[in-house]
Amino acid sequence: MTRILTAEVALPVQCELAEGPVWDTARRLLRWVDILPGHVHALDPVTGAHTWFEAGDPVGTFGLTSGGGLVLALVDGFALAGPDGQDLSTLYITTARENFAPADRRAQPQAGDIFACTPGVTGRLPYLFGA
Repeated sequence: MTRILTAEVALPVQCELAEGPVWDTARRLLRWVDILPGHVHALDPVTGAHTWFEAGDPVGTFGLTSGGGLVLALVDGFALAGPDGQDLSTLYITTARENFAPADRRAQPQAGDIFACTPGVTGRLPYLFGA
């Protein structure tokens, strides 16, 4: 038996490449990124209020931090920001050509973690940012 589902547009936003919707339980917001321009969006489904901020670089994904902020996976590294994009600060810079050897992965990432490590240095634990 085939089920037919219907959907409606919650917000007619014109994103270039929208990805990674995440429900922010603490703030009751639907969050997502527009990768290419580096925008991080939030929608309050009750009021219909839509906000966004610029990360400064393309942003592939993000995670919610235990402190209520955001960790952003940017094109060249990671950054932390407040829930509305305030206090954006770089955590880690890398380049797209760096290779991460499997031997460097000494901890098993958990669902929701964002993985980064110190490139070219073996025997050191990776940085794991829990969402």
